[in-house]
Amino acid sequence: MSKLLIQFLAQRPGQSHETNRHQIPGAAQCARGLDIRVGTIVSVEDVLNSRKLVRLIVDFGDHQRCIIAGIKTERFEPQEIEGKQSLFVVNLEPRPIMGEVSEGMLFDIGYADG
Repeated sequence: MSKLLIQFLAQRPGQSHETNRHQIPGAAQCARGLDIRVGTIVSVEDVLNSRKLVRLIVDFGDHQRCIIAGIKTERFEPQEIEGKQSLFVVNLEPRPIMGEVSEGMLFDIGYADG
């Protein structure tokens, strides 16, 4: 989980904005409505005609989903995340992106350097 998210989630209700300068008003209510789950990335494929997008097939144990993520330019070899676990937001409406349907959102993949 990103350091910023951990700081945000650790903040107690009623703390001032000075305590956490990255706090977004109303964000706590939004975050409570998110269904965030751990999934295992089964495969990573390029999205046709896209410089940034990849198609992730993610296994959540009882089902798999196709999730489109803009991580192609963030990693030298995006396929290196196959077999790794990550956090995904899964209670979003399916959304068409460049001719593909994304059934969730990659929340945090993390990096070896933290």
